[in-house]
Amino acid sequence: GGGVFEALLFDISQINPAHWEAIRRELQGIALLRTEFEIKLGGRPYLRFHPTLALAVADGVLAQQPPTRLRFIHAYLTLMQTLDQALHGAQSRAALKILDREAANYRLAVRWAVTDGLPREAAVLGNTFCIYLEMSGRLRERDAWVGQMKVALQPGGFTEEAASIER
Repeated sequence: GGGVFEALLFDISQINPAHWEAIRRELQGIALLRTEFEIKLGGRPYLRFHPTLALAVADGVLAQQPPTRLRFIHAYLTLMQTLDQALHGAQSRAALKILDREAANYRLAVRWAVTDGLPREAAVLGNTFCIYLEMSGRLRERDAWVGQMKVALQPGGFTEEAASIER
């Protein structure tokens, strides 16, 4: 946790990239932000926030706003499409590295999709995360994830999403 790919930050926060550059430089200058360029998403680096900054800017009210949550879920759905292709192709190692960094945010997107009554979105996000756990050799965690998803998606009875997770 404690970070996000800059491209996703723009999608979710709707901050203007030109305004962000000055903010990023200042945060880096006072050691509240570290930029990692070894792997990029959309040509943008990964941003790792100092834990103090992450706690200071946590806004529970903003996170409860449906538009914010929906932007967050949709940003991770877009990421999921890219990752899904990469996990099944020649870029699987890069996709695993991206998910290593984004795991906490990705899990949150799944949790919000379930909570907000978006079972299809939760299922497709959850399925890609399941593949990630399996490819990472984290089989116990994958099994626990599948169990959690199965429970989360079954309150409405048998659904295609629940069947997808079970598979």
